[in-house]
Order: sequence, then C-alpha cells, then structure tokens
Amino acid sequence: MLAEPRIGATGDIDGDPVAGILAVALQRDDAVAVVTLQGVDPITYAPCPCRRTLALGLGSSPYGIALDVANDRLVVVNQGLPPGEPTMPLGFPGILPSLSVIRLSSLTEIVRIPLYSAFDPDGLLFFAPALVAIDPGLNLAVVMDQGDPYGTNEGGVMVVNLMTNRVSAWFSAGTAFFTSGLAVDPVRHLAFVGNALGDPNQVPADGQPYLGSLTRINLNDLAQPPLTVTTNEFPNGVAVDPGTVSTRHSAIVVNTQSNDLTAVNVDNPALTTTLPFAASGGNLALDIAWQPDAVLGLILTGSAIPAELGGNNAFVIGLSPSRLP
Repeated sequence: MLAEPRIGATGDIDGDPVAGILAVALQRDDAVAVVTLQGVDPITYAPCPCRRTLALGLGSSPYGIALDVANDRLVVVNQGLPPGEPTMPLGFPGILPSLSVIRLSSLTEIVRIPLYSAFDPDGLLFFAPALVAIDPGLNLAVVMDQGDPYGTNEGGVMVVNLMTNRVSAWFSAGTAFFTSGLAVDPVRHLAFVGNALGDPNQVPADGQPYLGSLTRINLNDLAQPPLTVTTNEFPNGVAVDPGTVSTRHSAIVVNTQSNDLTAVNVDNPALTTTLPFAASGGNLALDIAWQPDAVLGLILTGSAIPAELGGNNAFVIGLSPSRLP
C-alpha cells in the first residue's frame, strides 16, 4: 500500500516497463513514491519489489508525474495551494505551482522550477497545472494546465527547459478546465493535448453534440503555432504510437462521451480515422495507453463506471496498423 485509502490520495502514475519502475504522486501526503519491481533497492540493496518515498513539503500537492529513466530523473507537477486555503493555518500565504526535478537513482530533488511568478491579486485567474510528459531527447517537459492562466477562458500548456530550468514557452490549448489529456511523441518531438470541449466558439446544429479537439505542438520549433484537429465527443486521454514497430505513426484519442477512438496521423493531422470502441454495459473509457506490437497495437483503457454497476473494467484492444491513418 502506497497511501492510506481516501479521496484524492494519489495523483498521476507513470511506469517504465523495461526498467521495471513505477512512480506515483501521493497528493494528499505531499510526497512521491517510486516502486522498483525487480532487482535490488539502489540505496539499501534490499531485494525488490521495494518502495522509496520522497517528501515534497506541506502544501505542495503533487499531481502529474513523468519518468525519464534514460536521464536518471523524474518530474512532478506540484499544484500548490492558493492563499487562505482553509485546510492550512490562518494567514497561509499560498504556495505557487511548480515542477520538481528529482534524481531517480538517489531520489533527491535537484531543483524546483516555478511555473508562475505570482498569484493573481484579484483572485480571478485559476492556475491548475495537472499532467506532465517528457521529451528526453530535447530535455523538455510539457505541462498541461487545466486552469485559466491567460484570463481568457483558455486552458494552457507550458514547455519547460530541463537544462535551463525555466519555462520556455506557453500555449493556449482550449477551454479552461477542459484540457483533458497529454502525450509526447519522443520520435517526432511533438506534444499532443486533448481538449474535451474543443473549439469554444463552435455552435452545433440542433441535436448535435459539441466536439472535442486535439492540439499538436512542435517541440522542435516552439515558435510554430500549434495545429488543432477535431475529434469526437469529450476526448479524455491521448496516447502516441511512435511508429517504431509499424510504418503507421498515430496519436490515438479515446472519446469518452461518444464511446469511440480518433486516430490522427502525427505527420499529417488532416488524416484522421474514427474507430468504434464497443464498451458494453454503459462503461465509459477514461484514459488510454499504447503498447507497440509487431502485429497489433494494444490500447488499454480504464472505466469510469463503479464496480457495483458493472464497471471498473480495463479494456485491451488490438488495432491492426492498416486501420490507422
């Protein structure tokens, strides 16, 4: 057990199947845990499975997490707490959101990078950094913000340079509170951000749904404007097939509301395909992971429906590369 079972006990999780390592954000405990599944503990040399925990400080509220085993690091998004947070002592000044860079081998924090310079004095702008992904080749971390950092009802994306330990670029990525998924393509050096409500200016015809969107950011050229394509209803997670096994190279989005998948060609996003996702019994898929395979790509999703209603399922789907755009 990594944390006492309670609402909000943990944030995000990331894993490296080759290294046999899992990293978990322990949000309610203001800490991060690293679980090694095989070998020996690098500090105590005790046989594994074994767990190490690093405290990040009261009020840090870690949530997003990403492993970079090749560069011996993991990064953690600390959501922080606003001034006057009722769970903290009277007069609490607030803790701004930040990104912790941690040396994986020793589990020590190397640097804590500010994601914002100050709280909005009027309290109108809501900062909510959530997920993070790493491009190890470019030494960049991409942080998805579900708040309103621009004051224009837009969710945001920050690109953090892990060599200079500074935010290098900001992008708007859709409607505030509804940026909904993040993945990085380390081969093409692209970031993909899902937006559950898509274009805030869309006006669907009577009886027609609002459609979500997927934003592509070129990490090789941060001056290049992002490119956005339409998905189906309420995209909730995105995964990338890096094209290391098949010739197809796709970003695959799970659309929770329409119960299907949108596959997008990463080199030519105008090429998209909608694939049915036959989740029975009212199951709602929440997220997605991609496992390359020589014959079939495997999509793993979780369900939002409680177990007592027939949910809490995981779905494994094989996709032939010929079905991808």
